[in-house]
Amino acid sequence: MKNAVKFFGFIALIAIIGFVVTACDNVNGNGNGNENTYLIMGNFANQSAGVNATFYADTANSRSARAAAEEQELTGKIEDGSIIFNLKGIYFPADGSFILSAGSSFLVYEIAGKVTNSGLSQTQATVKLNSSGDWITYEIPVTAVNEVGITGSASNQQSNGLPNNWLGSWTLTQDEEISIFVITPFGMTNTFSDGISFPADVLEIEKVNDTKYNLIVQGEVTNDDISYIAYVKIRLEQSNANLLKLSFYLSSAKPIEEPGSLAYVKAFNIDIAESITVDLTR
Repeated sequence: MKNAVKFFGFIALIAIIGFVVTACDNVNGNGNGNENTYLIMGNFANQSAGVNATFYADTANSRSARAAAEEQELTGKIEDGSIIFNLKGIYFPADGSFILSAGSSFLVYEIAGKVTNSGLSQTQATVKLNSSGDWITYEIPVTAVNEVGITGSASNQQSNGLPNNWLGSWTLTQDEEISIFVITPFGMTNTFSDGISFPADVLEIEKVNDTKYNLIVQGEVTNDDISYIAYVKIRLEQSNANLLKLSFYLSSAKPIEEPGSLAYVKAFNIDIAESITVDLTR
């Protein structure tokens, strides 16, 4: 791959962030109108012994006519002990795949998998917990459930996440290679035609203005055949309804193992950096 490798799925000078998404059977899934039955329902082990985190999600009104056949917005809730967050995400009817996310300054969830006529398939939750300034990651398998009942209100500590009109699929083209870039409120995943996906969790969000956000993201990085987890500061900026610009600078990527790495990335001034920028188009 020349002298370059993939970072967030586009060509740059560092690292690969990613994992392989496994294929699954097609599905026609829908909620049945029961107040406790939704398109997606599941739970996973809480870090507190004997307690499960429970979640549900169902399709909302499509954001546009274009998206209706290709993807649908998901809304729901997740209850983890005494914490309740609003979940948002994207559902792809063609293959039943979905991505959901929610988060705050101390806790981020991303749930990804497939939904079939018989329930969930190959679904996993990534939970990231901020502990004294460092983020600890848990990868937890998700179990399908028959019904859920979450009646409380979402935590007031929850961040709002990225703007709704940014969610869903975008096309990223570089060096004649086309990939699909999916944005959820607290996550982003870039998937290539060979099925390989490059996900990253959005840990911290700084709103610069209504069309510009600075993000601290975390993902797996491979550099010189050595894998580690890294923080990266990026900027997402909306130019028009059909165009987002994603920018970052190589020096804003720091391994978690490096002392002060999160503090360094948070303080990084992306406004004066010579950033790499790619376009995301509808």
